Amino acid sequence: MTKDEMNKKLLQQANSLTSTVDSLNATINAQTQLIAQLNQTIQELKEQLNKKSKNSPKRGNAGMEQCGVLPKFKGD
Repeated sequence: MTKDEMNKKLLQQANSLTSTVDSLNATINAQTQLIAQLNQTIQELKEQLNKKSKNSPKRGNAGMEQCGVLPKFKGD
């Protein structure tokens, strides 16, 4: 193989690798954007959950008193 043929082959490999790197960078950028969107959705869902938790009736004894059912304790 001549020196020019080797240089041509190396240049083709370099171009191929550059193309692969560009493609991988595009994939990384798309994934980064998706992660940001998912984090925003998670934050919104957490806010909704917190809002619903504050507005929902409390569980436990208070909830049992509201429905007219009181626990029976030993010794009563």
